[in-house]
Amino acid sequence: MAKLSDRLDHVLGNKASDVLDAEFGLITVEDLLHHYPRRYSTDFSLRDEQDGERAKPGEHTTLVGFITSAELKSMRNRKGQFLSVTLGSAPHAVQATFFHPHKVKRDLQVGNRVMLSGAVGEFRGKPQLTHPDYLVLETALGESTEARGSTALRGIAGAARDASTAISAFQRNVFPIYPATKNLESWDIYRCIDQVLTQLDPVPEALPDAVLAEYGLMSLDEALRKIHMSEDASEQKQARRRLAFDEALGLQLALAMRRGSEIGSAGPPMPLAQAGLRADLLGQLPFDLTEGQRHVVAEIGKTSLGSSR
Repeated sequence: MAKLSDRLDHVLGNKASDVLDAEFGLITVEDLLHHYPRRYSTDFSLRDEQDGERAKPGEHTTLVGFITSAELKSMRNRKGQFLSVTLGSAPHAVQATFFHPHKVKRDLQVGNRVMLSGAVGEFRGKPQLTHPDYLVLETALGESTEARGSTALRGIAGAARDASTAISAFQRNVFPIYPATKNLESWDIYRCIDQVLTQLDPVPEALPDAVLAEYGLMSLDEALRKIHMSEDASEQKQARRRLAFDEALGLQLALAMRRGSEIGSAGPPMPLAQAGLRADLLGQLPFDLTEGQRHVVAEIGKTSLGSSR
């Protein structure tokens, strides 16, 4: 079993932990579980659900959807063929081009549901992926999808557990899509998180039951699991709300502690200058101060004479 404080190299092994550290600085189980999905994919979409922007050329993206066309084409300037695959349908269809097509054409057939991951390019004004990594999620004929995908399929997370279990983790309708890089695919991050969560001990709850009830919050243990693994949109939203609450509470506590330490700290006394900034400010006011206002100004002056803040 694992705890939030455990190092990832002890849980996933050095191969996985080294890449997670190099790409995102993730060292512990807690670090990895706080690498939240940027969105959830239920079908093909090139749009980010958070900002509504189309992925730009050069950006790394992960797509999930059904292949609507797959065609072998001849190269124009040299001998050979390539496989042109269309994911999704107009107006948001995306082309993916695969060289060495005989190695992939069995996997990339019309009707198959796949996950593609790679850098977005453009061809004739339309988005395109050139030889992206891919993973077959389901086939039109209901064939086994075990070990059907590019070499990235057997990447860092695949080394941490047997292939059949790794593939079965993708037999779901909703996929978390993570911030990723060319060296660390979204599906690698997902499989690492999946493995960590299967080993994770129940996470201790820091908030009192009364606070959870007052604000309608799920437990921290439940939130950390559902933010990654739930296929229900309402549960994903509740999990994100709990985790955002913790972040806001942590910030407020840090500010309160800082204020508390400053109140008790000592500093040099500040003698009150009769002809200083205070006098200049009061002289510019277009009205006379009331008795209460003069009292407040005097109290502020007394406070500034002390050595504590």
